[in-house]
Amino acid sequence: IKTYRLERKTGNTGDFQQIHLFTSSTTSLTFTDDKADPGKVNYYRLAALNNCGTAVKYSNIASNIVLSVLQNGNEINLGWNSYRNWTGGIGSYRLYVNQGDGFTEIETMLPDDTTFIMNYSDIMYDVRGDEICFILKAFEASNPYTTPGESSSQAVCIPASVNIIIPDTFTPDGNGIN
Repeated sequence: IKTYRLERKTGNTGDFQQIHLFTSSTTSLTFTDDKADPGKVNYYRLAALNNCGTAVKYSNIASNIVLSVLQNGNEINLGWNSYRNWTGGIGSYRLYVNQGDGFTEIETMLPDDTTFIMNYSDIMYDVRGDEICFILKAFEASNPYTTPGESSSQAVCIPASVNIIIPDTFTPDGNGIN
């Protein structure tokens, strides 16, 4: 088999539609889907086609990760869809933040998690730009056939703000009395 059909469907309803046709004898295929809406969950599968153009085998179904971020005062709420099944299962999710100097990992979450809440005050002193951006990555636990998979969400950003905290009490001599 040297011909493969990449198919996509958006959301939980509807049928898979062909988005690309590969003719290759290599062991690796790469495709960037620049026509999909990254704000919606898209499902993908690969069909191996015989010489008559008939699908004889389908891959497992993969999906993108849609990350949402909502800031409510000091609280930043992140939410995402569960990644579609991998052969080796999901090992973990990892959250990356860019505060103006590149993405760095800040948290690792369990495979069943789909939400994470953090305090803006925990990161506000490290902000170097006008916005804070987040990316979520899913990591496959293991894969008996190849290298474990990795999937990444699009970057989602919120505006940076300054929280100024002014104490209303102090004890200059350290005796605990204002």
